[in-house]
Amino acid sequence: EKDGSHTLLGAESLIRWQHPQWGLVSPARFIPIAEESHLIHEISEWVLEEACRIRATWPTPRYGDPFLALAINLSPSHFQDPALPEKVSAALARHGLPPCALELEVTERTVMGDIDAIIGILFELKAIGVRLAIDDFGTGNSSLSWLEKLRPDVLKIDKSFTSAIGTDAVNSTVTDIIIALGKKLNIELVAEGVETQAQAQHLRR
Repeated sequence: EKDGSHTLLGAESLIRWQHPQWGLVSPARFIPIAEESHLIHEISEWVLEEACRIRATWPTPRYGDPFLALAINLSPSHFQDPALPEKVSAALARHGLPPCALELEVTERTVMGDIDAIIGILFELKAIGVRLAIDDFGTGNSSLSWLEKLRPDVLKIDKSFTSAIGTDAVNSTVTDIIIALGKKLNIELVAEGVETQAQAQHLRR
């Protein structure tokens, strides 16, 4: 929601593997194997294409309604691919989508893991016009200087902080600090894993 309006602002695509014997397999099980076997790029490119295809089927918003973005997570190694901006542009064009229909998520740990290699790709993606979200914010020991320079569209407050609201004073304070930082830098904020009215009310305040 935004400003207490309970308005739908976007969605996130999450991959699952429907295995004929094991049933629904969590990405926590198969994504690390895909990374090790170098199949992750094929999976990520399929996710990008499928997300654009699905987003293109959504109805055009009525006048005054927000334009909904579909968020997708890409592999950390994908953000070291110089061709990524070109691939994203091509996928959007194939499905007739404006860049703002897509939000690419990169974890804070990924950015801080190899900032020199990744930051240029992120700037190129922003130049295209796709939305850029920093996922799991607050968990990656980041230097705030890159945040001010990059100015992502969204900071996603990690669930570990959200779930601690009302029960853990330190993590509740961290959440408040992240919110203040986002406001100061004029960056949108998303709180992950809101499960109780108390958490929602604290975040609204």
